[in-house]
Amino acid sequence: MQVQSPAEQLFFTTVRLEVENEAGGGAGTGFFYSYSDGDKQYIFVVSNKHVVLDAKRGRMVLTLAEGDQPRLGEKFTVTLEDFGAQWFGHPDVDTDIALMPFVPVLNRIQETGKQVYFKVIAHDLIPERASVEQLDAIEGVIFVGYPNGMFDAVNLTPLARVGITATPIALDYGGKKAFLIDASVFPGSSGSPVFILNTGSYAPKGGGLVVAPRLLFLGILSAVFVRLERGEFEMVDIPTAQVPVVTTEQMIDIGYVYKGDVVQDTVNQFLARGGN
Repeated sequence: MQVQSPAEQLFFTTVRLEVENEAGGGAGTGFFYSYSDGDKQYIFVVSNKHVVLDAKRGRMVLTLAEGDQPRLGEKFTVTLEDFGAQWFGHPDVDTDIALMPFVPVLNRIQETGKQVYFKVIAHDLIPERASVEQLDAIEGVIFVGYPNGMFDAVNLTPLARVGITATPIALDYGGKKAFLIDASVFPGSSGSPVFILNTGSYAPKGGGLVVAPRLLFLGILSAVFVRLERGEFEMVDIPTAQVPVVTTEQMIDIGYVYKGDVVQDTVNQFLARGGN
């Protein structure tokens, strides 16, 4: 497969994170995010706090590169000790976003003489407010990651899943910079980037048809709602490990997504504290 189209590139925006902590081990999703400020470009791996911050050891599973194309199925694994300490969590304790500068990891890889293939999600893919107002109340979304730890073990590619917005993106769900999606969200999906992808045309809210592709980065998947036996609903973090689910809880396929603005705010907070 020659990686050319936006859809093909999305499969290389994520990285499988394998973590070890006191509770055992598990897997989650991270993605590559870039921010440009003048002549400076910063590249980060972004995930959820609950995936990485308690990890004693972590592994990033990457695909080797041949020129400007991936060497499908040929992996390069980076193992990092004291993994959780290398991440910066959003200062708001209730905001489940963490990031790690990727350039030091990339330098470490290059010192081995290897090159890895990845694609970044640029910060300008986050829709501005005027663009958000043009989105309809119900939009189709795509998220990419490793649900239930699943991925193509031969080609090392993640899985893409689809859903719809369950609350309008223009609104802040519960007063937070977040919205809900109606989609099958499973363990391992933590940290998945969420997009709107239209490859040929799309219908704007005001009607008509725009004949052009559209790719928007909407945010990061963090939690899933479950139904308790007593008939109440509760939002819980998406676990990284596959563990037995007690019969008193049932996932209702509603995922909680922090908006892209919160990802960028985490970057801004990191840089303001002297990060680089």
